[in-house]
Amino acid sequence: MKKLPQANFEFDDSFQVWKILTSPSSTFLLVELRSAAELEVVFVCVDLAKNEIIWDDLSFENSWAFSLCEVDNQNVYLTEFEDGEVPEAKAVMAVSIQNKEILWYKEGVTFETIINNDIVLTDKKNNQYEKIVVDALQGEIIKKNIPDHKAVPINSATILPYTYEESSPYFNTVSNFLNGILKISIVKRCDYIEINSYIIIGFYTLNEENKLNNFISLLDKTGNLLHKELIGKNLEGIGSETFFMANEYLIYIKHNKEIVTFYLKD
Repeated sequence: MKKLPQANFEFDDSFQVWKILTSPSSTFLLVELRSAAELEVVFVCVDLAKNEIIWDDLSFENSWAFSLCEVDNQNVYLTEFEDGEVPEAKAVMAVSIQNKEILWYKEGVTFETIINNDIVLTDKKNNQYEKIVVDALQGEIIKKNIPDHKAVPINSATILPYTYEESSPYFNTVSNFLNGILKISIVKRCDYIEINSYIIIGFYTLNEENKLNNFISLLDKTGNLLHKELIGKNLEGIGSETFFMANEYLIYIKHNKEIVTFYLKD
């Protein structure tokens, strides 16, 4: 089998990959990087098709208060949170993916979903919690009092794996499969996707210190191992959504600071 197209995007050690979003019908990957030591957040845009970072320096004053909430094929949307023990959404901001230009900023709203090219927000002014639709490019209100049943979510290209807990029969099936190929014993939980001609499995093993190591393995449908990598070590517990598929790319985070992608189109 020919070598699979792979790309690695590694970030500064002081920052951790906190959140990833993928555009629905393009190959943009939006990444939120957080540095707890510096209380700083930086946003990065990757073009998976070109295997290159488009920009890696989007940040704001008081950037720690901002977080990714959604992306379409032109813009990325961020939520700004109030300071406090329990963060509360304060505003929504739209930024152009092409040039990092801030298109609009609206206070007193929370992000809901995207209908076609229109953005659905909840307006919290006067505690009325009214759903409104705003234009994606200018943020101007187009409609008010939108019923819940009309808020159709944006079509996502993201495919998440099935998750099998240690007590389930499916876990035992995957465990036996991996033991036969890799001669290992897995614990706690595994994540599983079959797509195109590939099988992707995320799993945990116990190391010599009785802590968890997290691996990802990529196989073909006949059980031939194509790729295996340690993506987290000496862990106290298991994580969530350690890998996913988007626009036929396998995407996973390695040691919280590196994003790895494989193009898995047949």
